[in-house]
Amino acid sequence: EITLHPATPYVREFTHNVSKVKVVRVTSLMKTVSGDFPSATVPMRAPVAEAVPFFTQGTDRVGVVDTDGKPVGILQRADVVELLLRG
Repeated sequence: EITLHPATPYVREFTHNVSKVKVVRVTSLMKTVSGDFPSATVPMRAPVAEAVPFFTQGTDRVGVVDTDGKPVGILQRADVVELLLRG
């Protein structure tokens, strides 16, 4: 949360160089499940970095699953790209 929404300019500067894909969890970016659930999945506690290999292989959506393997959300490539572009 602190890297996505810094409370002060000081915190923003402090977290600016943090690799967001390594610290932001997929649940922070996921959307509700709609349509077909993707076969490519990551655990809900995973950092976004775990989903990146699927996107580099051409996947547009990655499923997010709970500890029992049940679908809880969808992570979309566009949302990950936006995160990366925020710096």
